[in-house]
Amino acid sequence: MSTLLDISNLRLVIGSGSKTAVILDDVSFAINEGDMVGLIGASGSGKSMTARAILGLNRGAQFHVSGSISFLGQEILSSSEAELSGIRNKDIGIVFQQSAQVFNPVVTVGEQIAEKLEIFSYKGDSSNKITEEVYNLLATVDLNPPDVFYNAYAHQLSGGQLQRCLIALALANNPRLIIADEPVSSLDTKSKKNVLDLIRKIHTEHGIALLLISHDIAIVKALCNELVIIEEGRIVHSGSMADAGMVQHPLLQAYDGTQTQKAISPNNEASLQPLFSISGLTKSYENRKQAISLTGSEAPRTFLYRDFSLDIYPGEVVGIHGPSGSGKSTLGRILMRLELYDIGIVLFKGQDIVDFDKDSLKKFRSSCQMIFQDSYNSLAPHRTILSQIRDVASVVDDIRDTEIRKVFKEVSLSEDLFDRYPGELSGGQRQRVMIARALLIDPEFLVCDEILASLDVVVSLEILSMLHNLSKARNLAILYISHNVELMESIADRMIEIRELEGNRV
Repeated sequence: MSTLLDISNLRLVIGSGSKTAVILDDVSFAINEGDMVGLIGASGSGKSMTARAILGLNRGAQFHVSGSISFLGQEILSSSEAELSGIRNKDIGIVFQQSAQVFNPVVTVGEQIAEKLEIFSYKGDSSNKITEEVYNLLATVDLNPPDVFYNAYAHQLSGGQLQRCLIALALANNPRLIIADEPVSSLDTKSKKNVLDLIRKIHTEHGIALLLISHDIAIVKALCNELVIIEEGRIVHSGSMADAGMVQHPLLQAYDGTQTQKAISPNNEASLQPLFSISGLTKSYENRKQAISLTGSEAPRTFLYRDFSLDIYPGEVVGIHGPSGSGKSTLGRILMRLELYDIGIVLFKGQDIVDFDKDSLKKFRSSCQMIFQDSYNSLAPHRTILSQIRDVASVVDDIRDTEIRKVFKEVSLSEDLFDRYPGELSGGQRQRVMIARALLIDPEFLVCDEILASLDVVVSLEILSMLHNLSKARNLAILYISHNVELMESIADRMIEIRELEGNRV
């Protein structure tokens, strides 16, 4: 079996002068034709940076790279941008963790996949032929009917749907290798299984090699025949998956259940007066594909909620779970008054949130905060962490750096991160920064929308334990949205399943 990718003595240092950080140190492993290789490691261990190095994305004055990365005999580190573009778009399919960063928000998903096909494999072919191939790719990743998703924009899709579009984009042009960086971290259990089955089927039928980067060892064990473990930028194990049982590592122990035991004792005592009271909530949206009816009849609508009711009490954690696209995130946005609903009543401390005047809305915004799944896009990449935290202090009176330091300590972050940029932090560190920023104005209610989807089990449990302690110490109500029921059980006082409505198109 011939070698497809060979990484030898790879070293990556970020920064210059006295402010440098060694991200990767003496990283070496190989991927053969048809291999399924799993790369696992804790948050901040260097998994994604390894993937970026393979693709030649760690370039610029702040990056110092040495060693060798050979793909089909071509040295990546010395390749031109034109050569790298051909490799990235034809020979290597890429599924990044933050799918929202990949797609252009003003161009439909289908048009973007078609553009990749037209440039690299379908030059001179008719638009009908290219469109048909895009339909096939979308259907392959279970996005049906494909014409609807072809004409959809990124913001119109759920996180799971968008990730499947990204997998379709990666499969375009029949690559030799797919690098998948947490490809199913944002999907519910059913969708996750479907996508993993799809990857397995593609490998079986086409022999495409896979580098699967994940914090979920169960997924890696289910798919991969080779295992590479990275810790603090160094490879600590590389070998057959069959030998994984002999390796002592926290992530492997987490898979065996020793790290996922319930470490939190939820407090089910709640105030008699709810903080939020939702009754008779109905939410629907127009099917844009058929928004204009030639007969003049009303356009079809898709319903997420019909007559939905829920009370949330101070100091309690309510877990919301359900399949991708069922409306979990929409519920959080409705409570934040970021999205309208059709009918129903949503009360905050007994007052209807649609009746807030300017002053009441400002106070409400301070009382209720939302932390999103994508911590990278929630922070400005060109500004330091401290400067962005100070933005909160600039609009809220009497918040000083001493209080910022106090909140950082609450979320177990070091002050050494103040002068760093978001791209220099691990996913776990960025999410703690987002939690710190939300806590700085002392809110009463927090929406956590899939905030642990991209993190490993060990880091996830640490953050959940921290959130639970903050909830009880601050009497902070939390709406915790996730598809991971096992982790949710370790923090939620109550769990509610949101199901897709049957016959929801009228």
